[in-house]
Amino acid sequence: MAERVNDVSAPRRRRYYPWDKWTDGAVWRAKQDEDFTCNPASFQTALHLRARQEGLNVTTGSPEEGIIEFQFSPKNPNDRDDRAGHQPVTGSSNNGSEISNA
Repeated sequence: MAERVNDVSAPRRRRYYPWDKWTDGAVWRAKQDEDFTCNPASFQTALHLRARQEGLNVTTGSPEEGIIEFQFSPKNPNDRDDRAGHQPVTGSSNNGSEISNA
């Protein structure tokens, strides 16, 4: 169980990532223990969470142990919106069936 800490003089370390740079559309290569201190899977999760917060897509990969390559890109308006749970309707792709509100 977690315990209460009364000595607040202990330094607290909080990691801030340079999101303004990293979300510029370029391909980035981040190294564990240099650019991020958590395990690579947790860092990839952080990248995906940031993409969702910013309304972006992100592609990630791990070409070798301890390395994560990633690229943020604008969301295509025709992409599936996972939060809404549906894909936007575009054109008439209902195979001839009509939708009625009657």
